[in-house]
Order: sequence, then structure tokens, then C-alpha cells
Amino acid sequence: MSSTTEHLEHLLARKHLTAESAVRMSGIPVTRGMRIFGSECAPRRDELLRIAAGMALTADEANALLRAAGIAQLDRDVHRDSVIGRGLDSGTSLQRLNEELRRLGLEGIR
Repeated sequence: MSSTTEHLEHLLARKHLTAESAVRMSGIPVTRGMRIFGSECAPRRDELLRIAAGMALTADEANALLRAAGIAQLDRDVHRDSVIGRGLDSGTSLQRLNEELRRLGLEGIR
């Protein structure tokens, strides 16, 4: 089991969620999402950010997840990352977060 999967399982337990519900809330295709949760494929950064937003994680929690996956953490000096971090910390939904990113001319979380 990868450290990413272990970290995801810890977050699911703490948030009282199932992998299926977390995948649904992230908007990631179910098959792909379940493969991520099952350690069958390596997640992309944006997939983990979608999961983080779907699970209502804070920026710190999202960074811990990214770190567990060996993926670059949110960098507050990067405009897009800063907007994402603020959105996560304020509990902004994934849809609204993507709307705000696009309004600012930034790439949404894919």
C-alpha cells in the first residue's frame, strides 16, 4: 500500500467518508478515482486537488496529501496555488473554486 493510499484512508476515516463518496464529490471519473484510492495508479496533482476540494480539506491537509504522493505542494507564491489554498481554507466548493480560477484567467483544477 502506498503512502498516498494510507493518507487517503486516514482522511476518509477522519472525515467519515467512503472512497466512493469522495470520488463522487471530486468529480473524477469513478473508475479512475477508485484506482487512485486503491493504489492502482499514480494520481496527478490536479486529481489530488479535486479530491481535497471534494473532501473539504484545508490547504494544510491538501499539502500533506500532496507530500504523501511525492507531488509539489501548494505554493502561496504561485497565483493559481494561492487562489486554490485560500479556497480550500475557506471551504469553497470545487465548482466555485474553478469558477474563481477561470474568472482570474487561471487554469481550473482538471
